[in-house]
Amino acid sequence: MTTCSEHFLSYDDICKRPAFDQNHEISPDNFHKLIGKYSFRERHICQVRTNKGICHQKYNNGWLGVSLEGVEALIGCDCAVNYFSAHDDFIREKNRVNDELDRKEALEKMSFLLEKKLETASYIVDLEKTVKEVEGKLSEIYSTLPKEVLSFLYDAQRTNNWDVFVDVQKIKTVEDENGESFTQESWIKSKLGKISAISPSMDLKRLLDNVTDLRKFYNSFATVRPDDLADIKTPKLKKHVKRLGLKDEYAQLIVKYNEEVSAFLKESNMELLIYVCDSNKEQFLTTQALMRFSGLKAAHSIYIDKRLKSIKNKMEKLFGGDYIRKSVR
Repeated sequence: MTTCSEHFLSYDDICKRPAFDQNHEISPDNFHKLIGKYSFRERHICQVRTNKGICHQKYNNGWLGVSLEGVEALIGCDCAVNYFSAHDDFIREKNRVNDELDRKEALEKMSFLLEKKLETASYIVDLEKTVKEVEGKLSEIYSTLPKEVLSFLYDAQRTNNWDVFVDVQKIKTVEDENGESFTQESWIKSKLGKISAISPSMDLKRLLDNVTDLRKFYNSFATVRPDDLADIKTPKLKKHVKRLGLKDEYAQLIVKYNEEVSAFLKESNMELLIYVCDSNKEQFLTTQALMRFSGLKAAHSIYIDKRLKSIKNKMEKLFGGDYIRKSVR
């Protein structure tokens, strides 16, 4: 397949063409063929003539057509749909241009990847290594945290609600109708903070599988040379380019997941998890996990109890020293 069609990104490039005339009119009646398509940042006047007159609407994209007189003119995208969609020659030309440009783009991208074969292979290997590291950190989080914390995380992932609420104890002395004093207790629901969101472990496992498959797929191109691409048909070539192009999408996902894990493991974030626990045992286990992730000694209950007490004192200071507990409402 030849690739003579062009994709113009600048109006100036079209104006430099000897056959282009910005004052010429093109219509279904005098249409001959297409040179290519255009995609401009700015808008330019369409030169289509219809039974209602000259269009003169401005468009960012459309087609560069040739009239029977051999003169080139712009066909705006809307006019192409409204006035040329039933024109057999135009449809045939549009399909040809799209096919040629698709192949040209796919060949350029694939050729670039093959020219940078070692760099691309190394890049994908590094992606796989990094996602394994992040997946390992995330797996450790899920295998270390106690069940009540995990239950909170699963619910938060399902509802996208990561807020942590506590009940704040308020005690005041009041008098009854006989003038006798007594203590009155009340609990006020208050927001303690918001847990940094973390993705399900399956998301990382799926990403790791995808990156591993991509590495194996790219390795299959180890013996392919740029000259061999001519024998690959356009649909298959586009499919290969699209699949290999996923490496950049995967890289962005790896950054996202790594940032999630780092934010989640921050001490100030993990301390909030104490207040998603119902029992003292779960609070103890959560504190133990926090200490392990922080690299602190967590082998003896004395150290863990001391740290748990410190966290509770810190959180209660946020409410003027009042006692707080996981919200039951």
